Amino acid sequence: MKRTTPLLAALAALLLSAGCASELSGSTYSRDGARAQQAVYHGTLTRVEQVKIEGTDGTLGGIGGAVAGAAIGSTMGGGRGHTVGGALGGIAGALAGAAIEKSATGTNNGLELTVKLADGSERIVVQTAGKDSFYVGQPVRLIVSGSESRVRPE
Repeated sequence: MKRTTPLLAALAALLLSAGCASELSGSTYSRDGARAQQAVYHGTLTRVEQVKIEGTDGTLGGIGGAVAGAAIGSTMGGGRGHTVGGALGGIAGALAGAAIEKSATGTNNGLELTVKLADGSERIVVQTAGKDSFYVGQPVRLIVSGSESRVRPE
């Protein structure tokens, strides 16, 4: 009975991690991004390309899978078999958990937006389309905060 507790905890963590995907559109802000100062640059779209944005690579899924796999694997065999089974189960569980998380967070349709700024330089931002529509020649705002950028129509 004691071995089922880590297994249930790992499965719960894995299921919770599947719901952690966030939208990457220009109109969606994380809680940390709210009320943060941001720099705004004005420019014109010179290129709009459709791209695919991959799902999360699965840190939480990998950890949850490793715990679950180790818990299940350690029930195999006897003596040293418990240890070997736990180690192998942990490795297999980590790989499976990461793959499950990546599948759960899915692949999103995105846009690669090339913005020509007033000084002549260009910047490329990849984001999901969200509710905004974009076209070549459109005046836009490039909004930058730290290492994150987004493009919004003027």
